[in-house]
Amino acid sequence: MNSPQLPDQLVAAPVETVMPQLANHIYALISLSLFLIVAIVLFREGLRRKSLVPILFLLGGTISYFMEPFFDYNICIWYPEIGTDSFYRLYNKSIPIWPIGVYGIYMGGGAYWVYRKMIEGTTSSALWKMSLLFFAADLILEIPGLQLGLYYYYGPQAFKIGGIPLWMVMANTGVPFLIAASIFGLRHFLTGYRIWLIPLLVFTLCLTGEVLSGWPMWFTLNSGAGLTGTRLATIPVFCFSALLIYIISSLVCADKKVDHPVSPKLNPAEP
Repeated sequence: MNSPQLPDQLVAAPVETVMPQLANHIYALISLSLFLIVAIVLFREGLRRKSLVPILFLLGGTISYFMEPFFDYNICIWYPEIGTDSFYRLYNKSIPIWPIGVYGIYMGGGAYWVYRKMIEGTTSSALWKMSLLFFAADLILEIPGLQLGLYYYYGPQAFKIGGIPLWMVMANTGVPFLIAASIFGLRHFLTGYRIWLIPLLVFTLCLTGEVLSGWPMWFTLNSGAGLTGTRLATIPVFCFSALLIYIISSLVCADKKVDHPVSPKLNPAEP
């Protein structure tokens, strides 16, 4: 007896799409030019502070670009392969060069900016306002490329604005804050030769942050639940992203410090 055919839970990618080469090259030029500007700013920041930290943040954000195929496979992103001149290929995903600038700017430069605000003593209100800026920045960085057909969010993606689903914007928003807060918490450890751990931490925390907030959608997109499922999954993604920023603000902001609970003394006479 033949076994019944099980349904295919994976969404079919739009493999018939064609990469618009001129737009791809122009977008790469713009992305890499903006990346160069941010790199110069951070390099000068490092010289002024006599510190490698700004450049190491940028390096970590830049190498995070190489986990893009892993994201794309799980959250249904497609870069057209017909007519593409991809920089590398993994998971059957061909990745062009221009996203490297976006990663460096957003995950590297952006996370360093939040880190500096934490060092200077930011408030919870200021941190939430920064999260709105990152939310807007992600829209600005992604919508033009989507509208030009340089890549697609395919499958039953819910609540799209300009081609990008809102759950993705919210998940991305929390990542620079997780990177900044983690390195802020480890700043006294990351001295001497250990400072070179910063790029690895940024790389790892980039993946961690996306999974922390976005995992409900990762499962739903690849479960066959359809648009109803992804609409429902958007709710926990927003909640987890907001919770992440709330926890960070409670731990690092000057006006929201959480005191560690003190264990009661067994003997009142103890010093």
